[in-house]
Amino acid sequence: MVKARTSSGKVREIPLYSGYYALVIGCSDYRNGWPYLPNGVKDAREVALRLRRAGWQVDLLENPTGERLGRALDELIVMHGRAKDRAVMLWYSGHGYTLEEADGTRLGYLVPVDAPQPSTSELDFLQKAVDMPRIETVAKRVRARHVLMLFDSCFSGAIFAMNRATPSPYIQEKIARPVREFITSGREDEQVPDRSVFKTVFLQAVFEGDGDLNQDGYVTGEELGAYLQEKVVNYSRGGQHPQYGKINNPKLDKGDFVFVAGGSIVHEDVATSSPAQSAGRLRFTSVPSGAVVYVDGERRGVTPLTVSGLKPGVVSVRVEKEGYIATEKQVRVKPGRRVVIGLFLDQEKSRGWLTIRPDPSDAKVRILNIKPKYRPGMELSPGRYHIEVSRSGYKTVSRWIDLGAGDDMDIEIRLERRSSAPSAGSKVYIDGGYTGKTPFHEVKSKVSGTREVLFYEGFENYSVGTPDSPWKFNKSWGDVGRIKIVDSPTSKGNLAVKIEGKQGWGQGIYYPNSLIKDDQQVYFDIYLPEGVPTGKAPGYFIYAGIYITFYSTGDKFQARWAHKPQYAISGLLPGKWYTFLIDIDWNASTFTLSQGSQTIGPIYFENNLAHGWANDITLVGNNSATINKIWIDEIKIFSK
Repeated sequence: MVKARTSSGKVREIPLYSGYYALVIGCSDYRNGWPYLPNGVKDAREVALRLRRAGWQVDLLENPTGERLGRALDELIVMHGRAKDRAVMLWYSGHGYTLEEADGTRLGYLVPVDAPQPSTSELDFLQKAVDMPRIETVAKRVRARHVLMLFDSCFSGAIFAMNRATPSPYIQEKIARPVREFITSGREDEQVPDRSVFKTVFLQAVFEGDGDLNQDGYVTGEELGAYLQEKVVNYSRGGQHPQYGKINNPKLDKGDFVFVAGGSIVHEDVATSSPAQSAGRLRFTSVPSGAVVYVDGERRGVTPLTVSGLKPGVVSVRVEKEGYIATEKQVRVKPGRRVVIGLFLDQEKSRGWLTIRPDPSDAKVRILNIKPKYRPGMELSPGRYHIEVSRSGYKTVSRWIDLGAGDDMDIEIRLERRSSAPSAGSKVYIDGGYTGKTPFHEVKSKVSGTREVLFYEGFENYSVGTPDSPWKFNKSWGDVGRIKIVDSPTSKGNLAVKIEGKQGWGQGIYYPNSLIKDDQQVYFDIYLPEGVPTGKAPGYFIYAGIYITFYSTGDKFQARWAHKPQYAISGLLPGKWYTFLIDIDWNASTFTLSQGSQTIGPIYFENNLAHGWANDITLVGNNSATINKIWIDEIKIFSK
């Protein structure tokens, strides 16, 4: 029951709700042209968690597609919103968008994770996104008396009666009437930051009681709207202006949504005796029950509990339960009356939350010392975690972080771009002779009818070409020309990248086995000169594969296997610098070599050296191996 003021000034008791239900939606992993939102899902999880702790029934929907989002809204209508005496809330964190209609009307949309940008495909966008008329229809078809919808995104809410929230100084009788209220975190022309001020202020308003503007133990929808409009504008330094409004329907715009402020409620019950009698009573209930109650430091029992014979005046009450955060309040005991105190206890935070915000936003984030795959807002046990952030074209960042119980860590990691153009001052050799240093503005052939392919020294992962150990050269096959060889292919294991010309294979660039590790990224730059015949496809043909030679002691065992799996890029234009990435990811530390039906092995790696067991057997030719992936990524093109 809630005590509400009527228009005549009298107090009337009105039943509140049979229960609270919330559909909480968070979108982060956009995959069709929209920027990634690291905190969309994380914020939704936090809102859902706080609502559950307050006794709400909550459904959390993470990264929905357009189809799944539409189904969730239908379920809200036919399942969770059918009870008329229930309070229903919708929370959405994600991208919003506004399109202009023919008459100039601005129409807002919620953007699911699979919707494309309208500029890319407006038809597909309209098929997947959820427009505000659809939201209005949901609000009208839900039968619950009070519905509140909050959108932590910016779009036009023109179809709703957006205005300045003007809360009453006291709970009004109108809370008995239906209402559909809407709050957005900003105007359509504003950019909502991914680190949500709106979410933080909302939680403070409802669960810390800051939005209880008239100090009556409740936070109404109008109070919440006014509080958000004031505080978010201030905290964002004028960058965000939340919009509050009610539905344009005279039968659904008279009531007001009601939260219990701070997760608990204190109100007077009916008189239990004559006011002349000096004693008052306190009635304690809690979720969960069984909490210990202290009044002015004295233990009085466990909830549910009635404490009688209290002298009028202010008393200090404390309610605690193992595994939950204790709650303390100052309560006024009145003569001859019973004060009811209802409490929702928050669980102690035995775990922490971790969000890594990489720049670029599509960089890969891994936690190396645990098996579960990283996700934003990941809940983890207290401890030390090894974080790795990587992206092709950028230097990988690896660091350890310490996460404590209750910590909500939000770490931004900015990656440094790798140099993808020839570094200034790198030595260049043509046909074995020193030609000069980069950069070159023009490269001329020294051999009539052919061109040279150049590699430069000073790689990120490996440097060669010292005066004591000059580059080695081999004559190429076909029309590719002469190429620098980083090292002769006689080490225990090498990674080879080869260039295919008109008549066959050219020479490769080899990386020593010591660099080939699990999840290793190797970068190299190559200049593709003009005038090289290339066969069927226009431009150059680049091929990457594994090329490894194994030797056992005494040379009793030899095995060469190469080019598994294959990855090729064709159509590369001459006269350009290209940067390629070879990403090696073994799927096992032990391999089995085979040739035809004969299996020889296994082969295993130890300290980056290959070892095998196969006495008095010599294998020649190509042999098979199992490799998880090798791929080349074009990073950037530089003109000659």
